[in-house]
Amino acid sequence: MVVIVQQRLRGSAGVGVVAVLLPPPGCRHVMHWAPAAAEPCARPTWAGAFLCYSQRMKEIVQDGHPVLREVAAPVPEGLFGTPELMQMLRDMEVALDAEPDGVALAAPQIALPYRIFIVRYDRMHAHPPEDAEHVPDVGVFINPEFVKASRRRDEVDEGCLSVRGKYGKTLRHERATVRARTADGRVFERGGGGLLAQAFQHEIDHLDGILFIDHAVNVVEIPRHA
Repeated sequence: MVVIVQQRLRGSAGVGVVAVLLPPPGCRHVMHWAPAAAEPCARPTWAGAFLCYSQRMKEIVQDGHPVLREVAAPVPEGLFGTPELMQMLRDMEVALDAEPDGVALAAPQIALPYRIFIVRYDRMHAHPPEDAEHVPDVGVFINPEFVKASRRRDEVDEGCLSVRGKYGKTLRHERATVRARTADGRVFERGGGGLLAQAFQHEIDHLDGILFIDHAVNVVEIPRHA
């Protein structure tokens, strides 16, 4: 997940940082691993896998949780357009909404080992809306892949909700274009620069089991509420 850390590091509006969201021990879709506290799966679903999914999964898992180092699996064809997928997306939105400085979230951040991430376009402005009537502008990217990226790369501030309290500098492509699918399976492309391009790169790193601290420099620790 990408988080906005303006003023926390250098005080300039629009500085992007990255973050991760994941839930407490509980029932989850079992693919390559299963937490010790997982509840037994109730019924088989697609592709011979088992769906064991609980709405309790809203908390953010931290560095050290095995799902953050797994390469996420593509969403199978049989899952597109299903209530199960829609529930996963709703849970991702709830988790992201609970973190005001978050602007994007990958599925592994709530212990879902699938290639999905969402972005909050409305939080990517220098002065995002804060009124109670504001409706979140959420973009969904399923089975995303890079189509192209700019040659130029910028050094940007970055952080992660799954590595709370640590911030550093990473090199990110200035612009990037992603091809992905919607919840009902339609293919689309979306390009962007700045914080959006940074979010694309950070979230796809999550889907490949990579955290920003793996390649960041000048990493510092700053108390979350400092």
